[in-house]
Amino acid sequence: MEALDLRGLVPAPVTPFTRDGDVDHAAIQRLGSWLGSFAGVKGLVVLGHAGEGTFLSQDEQAKVIAAFKESVGGRLPIIRPQSSSTRPLPHNASSAALCKPSWTPPTRRASRHPRS
Repeated sequence: MEALDLRGLVPAPVTPFTRDGDVDHAAIQRLGSWLGSFAGVKGLVVLGHAGEGTFLSQDEQAKVIAAFKESVGGRLPIIRPQSSSTRPLPHNASSAALCKPSWTPPTRRASRHPRS
């Protein structure tokens, strides 16, 4: 396997969603193509910007990765952050960026202090 040359910019785009809450694959095509057009961009870190990958199924994650790969014409590596969880990395990512485990804040109800 060839080593990745990440000397340069490796942006972490958000995953766009439609008003109905579905992944917006058309917006991914525009966003990925735009980011990939800048000189010095060496890859994209997807599904890790705002924790949205945590809430997508493995199939949805694989489709997001495929859409970003397509958007850059396969010219750039697509990197998927991976925590220490046992959830497998989608097979179509170029590589994984190992991260500390993600944290989801408690709900407003759970964060209230008990009253005396």
